This record gives sequence, C-alpha cells and structure tokens, in this order.
Amino acid sequence: MVIMQHEKMNDERNLTMNSTKVILKDASYLHSKTSITFILKDVVIEEDNKIYYFDTSATFEDQEVEFEFALFDSDMDNLKHIEYDNPVTEIYFIEPDLHFTIIDFNQELLCIYIDFDSGLRHSNMATESGISLRINVAKSDFTKFINELASLH
Repeated sequence: MVIMQHEKMNDERNLTMNSTKVILKDASYLHSKTSITFILKDVVIEEDNKIYYFDTSATFEDQEVEFEFALFDSDMDNLKHIEYDNPVTEIYFIEPDLHFTIIDFNQELLCIYIDFDSGLRHSNMATESGISLRINVAKSDFTKFINELASLH
C-alpha cells in the first residue's frame, strides 16, 4: 500500500510550507506494522546540484528508526527510469545511508529489502553493513511509491 499526503507545516521561522509524505507499507501492514516513510523537508541547490532532504523513518513491529536522507537530482532521474532486472534489482543512491534490493519471484508480491548502512550512521563511514527491513508489496504499489518519490523532482 502506498500513501502520498500533502500537509502544511510550520518551520522555526513560522513560515507555512507544503510538506509531502510518501509511505510504502507492507502488504500485511496490519500485522507486521512494517513501512518506510519519506517526508520532504527541504530542497537545496549546492554547486549546481538540487538536493532533496527527507526526514525518513522505517517502522517494524513496535520499533522505529529515524534519520535524515538526501536524494540528488541524478538519484531522482534514476528513479524515473528504473528498469527491473529479474530476479534481483538493486537501487543505490549517491548517499549510501540506504539502498533497495528488489526480488521478484514472479509471484503477486515483490520482496523488497531496505538496507541501512550502520557504519555510516554510527561512524560516518560507508561499510555496507547494517540491518535490512523486508517489505512485501505488489509490484504496482512499489512502482507507484517510486513514481511518487520521483515526482517530487
């Protein structure tokens, strides 16, 4: 299940801004409580690069991991043109905080692993080690999630 919400939020300067929230929920969310949420916080232009900053949270059972995540223009372009490789597709970003591993078993649901780099989170050093969150979703829901994230570009 994919949810996209537009909300008005106030920042520290009491300015009103539109916030966009994109959520990908596990097909069995009522039981697993597994999801990932991206809330667009800011868009900054640095050295001719547009950078999209998100407050990101991943939930599973009664746990939640929160962190800031940045997507660059090129990341957004790549999301718009994603092609699936059978049976495994990898989606990497310039910021190595997380990446997606998509496994297509040619069944109704895709198996999505959202891989978090704990070395980067704890030591500011990319290590490709950390926890993975598994979400099972319909391919149409994952495609909608990716398209909604990319549409913020």
